[in-house]
Amino acid sequence: FDRTIPVRVRSRAPGLRGTGGETEEEVLRPLTIRVLLGFKQCPGKATMKERVLHLEATDEADPYFLFTLDVGEDDFHELKRDQSLLVDFDAFPRKFIELLEQCAMPQEDEAKTPE
Repeated sequence: FDRTIPVRVRSRAPGLRGTGGETEEEVLRPLTIRVLLGFKQCPGKATMKERVLHLEATDEADPYFLFTLDVGEDDFHELKRDQSLLVDFDAFPRKFIELLEQCAMPQEDEAKTPE
């Protein structure tokens, strides 16, 4: 999977002097999302490899914006429990891509033109 889709990005910045808080900004940005399935070497086990789902988000307008996440089979079990996922690791990449494709489709409210 390698597509540009609109993503709502939240960022935090220190508040103004004397206010003591943080400000939070939320913007809709077109991000390039890449999903790759591969293998990584297991630490301490030269002959064992673990399947890994690699996620990457970049912004063509901002060369400093990069988000990456590697989810291995072992990590996935914790993610599945924490997020109450109903799929196993084998189906996860396909289901995640289906979700991204739904996010990339124009929403009905946005697709309607004013009359």
